[in-house]
Amino acid sequence: MKILITRSKESSQQLNKSLIQMGHEVINLPTLNITSVDMQPLDLTQCDGLIFTSKNAVNNFKYEGKIKHIDCFCVGAATEKFLRLRGFQNTFSADGDAATLKNLILNQANLPYKNLVYLCGDVVSVDLEKELIKENIKITKIVNYKSEKIQKIEPETLEKLKTKAPDVIFVYSLRSAESFLDMVKKYSLDQLMTESEVKCISKRIFDFFSVNNWKKINLVTPGMETLKL
Repeated sequence: MKILITRSKESSQQLNKSLIQMGHEVINLPTLNITSVDMQPLDLTQCDGLIFTSKNAVNNFKYEGKIKHIDCFCVGAATEKFLRLRGFQNTFSADGDAATLKNLILNQANLPYKNLVYLCGDVVSVDLEKELIKENIKITKIVNYKSEKIQKIEPETLEKLKTKAPDVIFVYSLRSAESFLDMVKKYSLDQLMTESEVKCISKRIFDFFSVNNWKKINLVTPGMETLKL
């Protein structure tokens, strides 16, 4: 199959490798440009727990002191795995969206947490900070990266897409989905991709494609993309 991943090669190396080993053709189409926010390492000595809603939040996480014992709440399995690779041990994973992440935090036996720090990007699809404040949880939101939509498809990639539409398209965030559809419309690829199946990681992304009349949409668990191909 021809598989399109809406991420750069650098950010999807393991998935690319697995799919190629399975005999699939892989095309990477970055949809977002991620940049770090210039900031000093965080002093988290008064922090009781950390929240991460993406791998980018983990990748751009700068801190000082020994805090790898601290409880860390992750939006999904891929983010949790990435965090554990950095040495953090007390990690908890939700099911890939903000709603289940909120419930994960609220259902922990050792609540109430006195002070949670929420690491995220400048654009979020759900205001998790506001939702947790409603539950009387003290939370500090820190934006440690920014995302900008990419408007251009490189000529080589565009030629591959026009030669034959991808069978499967992996999408990992709502903002990425928006950027991808902008590209599809800009380059008049909508008719070409009418039979392409979008595999996305949350219901919000699913609903976005549904509203935009995409025919084939299915949910997939991050880290388990190669199943059911």
